[in-house]
Amino acid sequence: MMTTRSLRLGWFFLIAVGLERLAEGAVVFVEAPSGTVYYPPQGFPARDVRCVTNATTNISWFYTTGEKLDPAQYQITSAGTVSTLSASYQLFRALPGKAIQDDIYCNAGNTNSSTFDFKPGEVPSVANDPVDVIANAEKSVGFVCVHASTRPEPTIFTWRITDSTGTNRIANITGNYDRATREIAYDISAVQPSDAGNYTCLVTNEFDTATSKSAVLTVHYFLNVVVTVAPSTTVHDQTSVTVECRIDALPAATEIRLSRGDGLFFSSSNASLNRDELGTPKTEANHVTYTFTAKSDWTGTISCYGMNIAGSGDQTVNFTVQTRPIPPTLCLNETRTSTHSLSYLFVLGDDGNSAITQVTMSCYRVKSDDTMDKTTEYNKNTTDFKHPNCTTDELPGLIPGTKYGCQLYATNGVGRGEGSARFDVTTVKAAPAKPILDASPLTASETSLTVHWTVAYNGGEEITEYTVRRRGTATGGAIEFPHSLTNSLSQQEGTYTLQGLTRGTRYYVDVRAKNSVDTSTSDIVAYKTLCLPSAPGVVTAIVPDDFRESTRILRMEVPSDNGCGAIAKYIVSDDETPSYDVTWTTTDGSVDVLVRGLDSETEYSLQVSVENVDGAVSSLSEPVMFRTARMDLSTAPSLQNDDGGLSTTLIIVIVVVVVVLLIIVLIIILCLVRSHRGREEKTTVTTTTTSNPDGIEGNYYKKTAPSGYNAGDTRPHPGPNSGSTYSPRATEFADKDFQPSGKVVYTEVDLGDEQRPTRKVQQREKVEYAAIDRDATRKRREERDAETRKHSHYDEPPIEMEEQPVGRDEQPPVHHGDDGEGTGGGLSSLV
Repeated sequence: MMTTRSLRLGWFFLIAVGLERLAEGAVVFVEAPSGTVYYPPQGFPARDVRCVTNATTNISWFYTTGEKLDPAQYQITSAGTVSTLSASYQLFRALPGKAIQDDIYCNAGNTNSSTFDFKPGEVPSVANDPVDVIANAEKSVGFVCVHASTRPEPTIFTWRITDSTGTNRIANITGNYDRATREIAYDISAVQPSDAGNYTCLVTNEFDTATSKSAVLTVHYFLNVVVTVAPSTTVHDQTSVTVECRIDALPAATEIRLSRGDGLFFSSSNASLNRDELGTPKTEANHVTYTFTAKSDWTGTISCYGMNIAGSGDQTVNFTVQTRPIPPTLCLNETRTSTHSLSYLFVLGDDGNSAITQVTMSCYRVKSDDTMDKTTEYNKNTTDFKHPNCTTDELPGLIPGTKYGCQLYATNGVGRGEGSARFDVTTVKAAPAKPILDASPLTASETSLTVHWTVAYNGGEEITEYTVRRRGTATGGAIEFPHSLTNSLSQQEGTYTLQGLTRGTRYYVDVRAKNSVDTSTSDIVAYKTLCLPSAPGVVTAIVPDDFRESTRILRMEVPSDNGCGAIAKYIVSDDETPSYDVTWTTTDGSVDVLVRGLDSETEYSLQVSVENVDGAVSSLSEPVMFRTARMDLSTAPSLQNDDGGLSTTLIIVIVVVVVVLLIIVLIIILCLVRSHRGREEKTTVTTTTTSNPDGIEGNYYKKTAPSGYNAGDTRPHPGPNSGSTYSPRATEFADKDFQPSGKVVYTEVDLGDEQRPTRKVQQREKVEYAAIDRDATRKRREERDAETRKHSHYDEPPIEMEEQPVGRDEQPPVHHGDDGEGTGGGLSSLV
């Protein structure tokens, strides 16, 4: 059977031959191989055969019998020219399924082409499909498919492999084809799990490709066993541990076993081997999970074994259970004591599979019943060891002459282990501990001090004597007061009262403690005798002016003696309240103390004491008794409504107050505006109580003409005070009523006979303002004006003023303009 490559080589040969003949003359050749040409099956494109010639005559097609083929029947067409060859060609189109009865050739002029067969073509097909294969890993496997006999023969043979993920790969095995049997084979010498999948055979000829059914390759394998231990392969004693065994195998393992160093504890195929007291297993295909509580003696290995038809395997991991360490022990029972310390040697015990990080020596005082007093612990931690040799250390801070029970402890990553066996030691005897005096006296008065001290230990021997010493200065000579002890007195504390001391004086005290071994002395502590103020004098309760029942004023005499310092505060108290909230004021030998926070309708009996700056507090005064009145607020309007917001009453009150304030502000603004306008348009009127130029006693208004009217006139003018003169330039006012320039007019104001000689304001030489009744005094004003002109240097008419009588308590008069309306300036703005 001729392949496609052979057909192409044949065409190239014919073309070359044709080119040679074209060069010679009317050469005809067919672009088709000699032998057989297959026309396509139904449903495939038609195939063309080209006849090329350089003759000028037409091309015709003939059977070998000489019968000419009908061009219309076989689609014989003139298709074009080959320009490079100076030749033309004609196509013979073989239609799908169109049978040709004999060999054919083409003719151009007197020249015939070679003949060739025209036979019907076929698509390929698969006669025998490959079959499924199951194999163990590393074994040899193979697939075979057989294609049917077709024209033309298939020329390309491949296998398509689809793995478990759906990924395809193509294996071209053209070389592994048996033409005689038409078998296409695919062989795998050592199959692997990755080779598992679907295998499909593909057969291809020049028309199409045939596909076989897929064969499934199943690979049985046993790859590995993986053991995991959670939370870790190293755990503390009594920790919950989960052992997990996973097996990568197909088919699933038929046997899974778990074992510890001391033997098997789980088997998937033999339930009688399972040790249920360790935990409960959970099993799935190729997977076993086992949870148990680790025990102190389980340190060793954990293994998992698995098996299926393809093979078997196992894995082993180390497993460590850590426990608290075994206590250390003394080396040769070696210990040494001093007055305040214990020296010792120790060696470490078993570390419990976790490195020891610390060794602790713990000692306790031994009580009279030979038990250890656990409230008196003395510890020393050691972290630097000389393992496996002995390590030395020292426990300080012990009490002399004291028996101790001691134990050694070791600590590792799990925790602190048990203590060693108890051993007893006794420290060397010594002097008593240095006495500790209290910072403040136990009791104090103006002539005595009672001091108290403690001693931490007696040094192993009974304290036989305490000596209290006092000095006037920190370094002065001491006066000693021996204080012998008997068996009935406490050995490790004492008190002593120093008598005959001076009031408010500082003394320096120390104490010496003595036993049969030695004597110890305390630090010097300074104490001061009291200097008390005297109690307040007679106390009287007074209701405050604002009559608030929650307060009272206690009025008393200032204490006759402040002690040795100024009084710092007054303290008001009773049987229930040690100190009330108070403030006080002192005037003229008495003190008013305001007491707050009293309840209404309550009987009180209060007493007062004083405290000075040294903190000395006097005795209590005699009690003052009173009863507060009742404050009934049940009918008062509430300031809040039920939901906690402001009540309607309170809101109305607030609104009214705001409105009133706004009205007052508007009135003030209007008055200020009018006052400013009046100052610009009217003269300024002042009143002074003095003698007029004629020597007439009385009150006068002084009117000063505005500047600008004969401003250059600087002549002196008589003033209201005797011997004074005024310059018209002294003030500047604009008043349309002024005609003279710089004229000063004095107008008397009648204040009434009862006011002239006795008014207080006149006695203080202050200006007095009076309101003048315009209608009642107009005539008198005209008479005074006439009198005033007699004393003036000017001939212009006097300035008219409207005057009103005024009473003792009335407001100052208001100066009006010509239109009769107030200007707002009034006498409140007079100069």
